[in-house]
Amino acid sequence: MDDTNGNGIQDAGEPGINGVTVLLKDANGATLATTVTATNGATQGYYQFTNLEPGTYAVMFMTPTGYNPTESNAPGSVDTNDSDPNAQGTTPTVTVTSGGTNQTLDAGFYRPATIGNFVWDDTNGNGIQDAGEPGINGVTVLLKDANGATLATTVTATNGATQGYYQFTNLEPGTYAVMFMTPTGYNPTESNAPGSVDTNDSDPNAQGTTPTVTVTSGGTNQTLDAGFYRPATIGNFVWKDTNGNGIQDAGEPGINGVTVLLKDANGATLATTVTATNGATQGYYQFTNLEPGSYIVMFMTPTGYSGSPANSGNDDIDSDPNPLTGNTSVVTIISGQTNLSVDAGFVCNVIVSLPVDFAICFGESAQINAAASNGIPQYVYNWSAGLGSGTPKTVSPVITTTYVVTVTDAVGCTASDALILTVNQRPLASAGADFTKTCTTNPNGSQIGSAPVTGNTYSWSPVTGLSSSTIANPTANPTATTTYTVTVTTTANGCTATDQVVVTVNTTPPTADAGADFTKTCTTNPNGSQIGSA
Repeated sequence: MDDTNGNGIQDAGEPGINGVTVLLKDANGATLATTVTATNGATQGYYQFTNLEPGTYAVMFMTPTGYNPTESNAPGSVDTNDSDPNAQGTTPTVTVTSGGTNQTLDAGFYRPATIGNFVWDDTNGNGIQDAGEPGINGVTVLLKDANGATLATTVTATNGATQGYYQFTNLEPGTYAVMFMTPTGYNPTESNAPGSVDTNDSDPNAQGTTPTVTVTSGGTNQTLDAGFYRPATIGNFVWKDTNGNGIQDAGEPGINGVTVLLKDANGATLATTVTATNGATQGYYQFTNLEPGSYIVMFMTPTGYSGSPANSGNDDIDSDPNPLTGNTSVVTIISGQTNLSVDAGFVCNVIVSLPVDFAICFGESAQINAAASNGIPQYVYNWSAGLGSGTPKTVSPVITTTYVVTVTDAVGCTASDALILTVNQRPLASAGADFTKTCTTNPNGSQIGSAPVTGNTYSWSPVTGLSSSTIANPTANPTATTTYTVTVTTTANGCTATDQVVVTVNTTPPTADAGADFTKTCTTNPNGSQIGSA
């Protein structure tokens, strides 16, 4: 019989084998007769030696081509359903008496079975053998019995043009498992992945062993496969986007301490890390030992910052997350891939404001105050033009000056603003020369001031005695000594200048003193006398 399940017992449905040569031997091993198994009724595999003398005999079965002998006298068998030949194909001797019949000398054979098949690099990590995914040579594969004992070992190798094949051949029918040793640098892929079938899935469990499979006589099971993947990596850099262009420019520093989340394609968080220093540079992160697949990276916006514009340039140097959500687009990595292009830029929120540009007149002072906001206090203010630090500042420039203030917040973010303080020159004020008004000199007053200048206005004070108080050169004719002040204003900028002129009034008539009367006689004042006064 063909012992389909290899248990050494004639089970229901196991077929006979025609064409097997059977030899009848005497007790000394001499061949007495030969026959060939044939069909008896509807059943193959029968033989008979008839017309025998009573005596002791043995039967020898010649193993048919393509078969191996099954187990002899298997546990649980009885003489009517066991396989009797020993390893040399010969049964124990039996004795038949006159007229006796012995129909218990049977032989079971099985066709060798095969178990295989394929170990592959699951490039996309989906647990399914996809077109183009390569095999892996050199993987150790163990054949186990149903109790876990190792029966054989092989190594995957190239079959035709394809790597990764293994075979266990010449197997007895029975129950087996296959164990795959994880190759160096790989991890096992998902077992029995959703959407897979037995011919394209990965079968081993977490310990590397497949479920048991049963092979029958001549059977071949080429479905015991194993997928592995090389761990992948996603990184890389979080930086301060100083100019806010979404590109990593030379000199823009990394930012340590930023929380980075790795998510699956559905948004579930898989891992968390924090940016740190790599070598001499801050701002690096890595997610390592990843399965191939699709991921989203989320960057938590650090306090005091906003996200840079996304996808502004080359993927190696641009900022990838949406600045509003912090999430990148889906990033797909394959077995063994390292993707170090998932970066995030952040722009400092801190701003500093100075007053709008304004002007002063020459000789005046002004106070300028800087106000920072949106950053992280405390703020430090540093000024140009030698003003030092702090705010506000009082300045007295003599020429138009640009003042720049730079504010730095508690996390090192900076912002600057500038103010142009224009210094306007004052107009020239001339009240003219002082003069004196007498009865004979300037009796009607005199012109004061100077020639008018276009763009200037004039104002005199007091107005008494002036021909006009709003022109550059009025006539001054006061009745008493007066100090006049002229204020000259440049209409364009409001700058002023003043000058004074003194008009002295002296119109009191002189006192006439002719002296005392006197008499001239021969004896008194004979020569006359002086009259008048000093």
